[in-house]
Amino acid sequence: MASGHLCINLSEKVSWEDFPSFAAALLERIGGTRVGTMDAVDARLWDIVIDEHRVILVFDDFPAMVSLEARDREGDDVLRRVHARLKEK
Repeated sequence: MASGHLCINLSEKVSWEDFPSFAAALLERIGGTRVGTMDAVDARLWDIVIDEHRVILVFDDFPAMVSLEARDREGDDVLRRVHARLKEK
């Protein structure tokens, strides 16, 4: 990302309406908890905690994309662990 932190692109096939159920299933799979949400005209953001660290789950409307984004170096480490979890399942 422009910030220099990691991002995992998860899906290009999720719609605005499907995002909450997709996100809930993802959090269950990776052991995350939603602690906040924000909807804008073209994006939905979930502030989530994974392994006691906050990262952002993002739905962008154009082009459609769901991604998990780190805010800092610790978030980069969390995303590396999440990536490994997703690859093994």
